[in-house]
Amino acid sequence: MLSQISEVMHHAVNREGKDPVETQFGYGVRKQGGALDLYGSTNNQDTQKVLREKLKDPVTLLKLAAKDRSNPQRQKVALKLLFFQEQQQKRLARIAGQPNEQALREQILRAGQIHSAFMRGDVNVVVNKHPRHAEQNIAEAMHKKGIYRLGEMAGTKIRCEACSSELGYNLLTRKGDYLVGRGYGGQADPKRHK
Repeated sequence: MLSQISEVMHHAVNREGKDPVETQFGYGVRKQGGALDLYGSTNNQDTQKVLREKLKDPVTLLKLAAKDRSNPQRQKVALKLLFFQEQQQKRLARIAGQPNEQALREQILRAGQIHSAFMRGDVNVVVNKHPRHAEQNIAEAMHKKGIYRLGEMAGTKIRCEACSSELGYNLLTRKGDYLVGRGYGGQADPKRHK
C-alpha cells in the first residue's frame, strides 16, 4: 500500500515540473489506542511543498492517473487504490480458515487504515531543514514522538545502504540475506553500518 501511494504521488509531484529523487510514505501505530498516523516525504523542501498541496485532493490525482494510458503500471496502481474497498472483502474472505488468519487479518485491516488516511488526505508531510533522504525525514518525525508500537516505510525506491544502516533493513532474500538499494551519500551514524 505504501509503495502504491508513493508511486502515484511521485508522479503527481513530477507533473508539476518538480523532480523528487524519491517519494516515501510511512505509518506508525500508536501504543495507546492503536490509531494509525500516516507520514509522507520527499528528499527536498521544493517537492515537499508540492506533495503537501497534492495530498489535499488524492481522489482527483488517482482518477487522472487511472485515465493516463502512457504508463500502464501507474494506471494499474491508481485503479487498485480507487477500487481498494471492493477488493478488501475478497481479501478477508480468502484468508478464512488459514493457520495464520489472525496475522493476515491484522495486515489487511492495517492496509485499510493506511488507504483511508490517504484518501482523506490525512497525511503528515515531513519537511526537512536540509536535503536528505525521505525515509530519514519520516523516521525522525516518528521517533521524535515516541508514541508508536510499530511502523514501516516504503516508497518509490528500495531503501539505500545508508538508510538501511540507520533505520534497519526491510527486505530479505529467501535465504535470509539483507537487500539494500544503491549506495548514496547519507546521514547514518558510522556505528550503525554492518
